[in-house]
Amino acid sequence: MPNRFSEQIEQILAPVVGDFMAKMAVKAQCKSLGITPDNITIAHLPDLAQKIGDAMAFMGKREQSESIVGRIQGLR
Repeated sequence: MPNRFSEQIEQILAPVVGDFMAKMAVKAQCKSLGITPDNITIAHLPDLAQKIGDAMAFMGKREQSESIVGRIQGLR
């Protein structure tokens, strides 16, 4: 059963990087935190948002990264 946070993060990312890359980004950044997308909790959101934002900036999406970080951190 998909985690609601992973689904919401993927929905935030998909318009910028596409559906497939959004799923892969969530999976990769979760792995770097030692969790899986199915195990994301509200406590993981600040660190996960920052990691995803850093990755987006690295990919040349710096303008969108700040907005994405804020939206992920605001999930409840």
